[in-house]
Amino acid sequence: MAKSDSKQLSAHAKDETGNVYGRLTVIDYAGRSKSGDSLWICRCECGNTSTVARGDLRKKHGGTKSCGCGRKTQGGGHRTPEYTTWKEMKRRCYNPRYGEYRLYGGRGITICDRWRTSFVNFLADMGPKPFSEATIDRINNDGNYTPDNCRWATKLQQSQNSRKARMLTHNGETLCIREWARRLGVAHRTIIARLERGWSIGRTVTTPAITDCIPHRNRH
Repeated sequence: MAKSDSKQLSAHAKDETGNVYGRLTVIDYAGRSKSGDSLWICRCECGNTSTVARGDLRKKHGGTKSCGCGRKTQGGGHRTPEYTTWKEMKRRCYNPRYGEYRLYGGRGITICDRWRTSFVNFLADMGPKPFSEATIDRINNDGNYTPDNCRWATKLQQSQNSRKARMLTHNGETLCIREWARRLGVAHRTIIARLERGWSIGRTVTTPAITDCIPHRNRH
């Protein structure tokens, strides 16, 4: 972003545009407070914007370093939907204790460095959610979270693009996972689990379910 027009500032005022204070990045000049301090519009890492006096930004201790989201409790519900999506995306890929980790980070799905280290970059590339129910969707379900592989999608679009709808080709025939499972007489989760264990597609879609089980020892 270009520096603010210096004509808006007094001769002795410093242009803060582009400076970073904690979670805040200064994006524009907003005039002066009643006390005469310059005011600056700042974008927080959570996506919110706020207007902060220069004196509050530059305080070493007790200054304003976020829009206030850093003081919210985890269950406070005040973070933006896009920020929540970004945090959940990182948990799925990098937190082994997270419930869905095995479906993401556990199978090698990662986030590009540009997004992993900066919510501001993520929001700049993805933009705000076009509607409240929008979810982040990887166009190539086996690809990583990157600007060219992600979109905001409806729940229907995402479900159609999920691994349950992933197309598998065997002997020249291409069907989705659910259809292969139906033909084989197994649950679709069985097909997914086999692929995650490294089975070939041919073995996955032709092996009867009983062979997934550990044989019982013969009883005497």
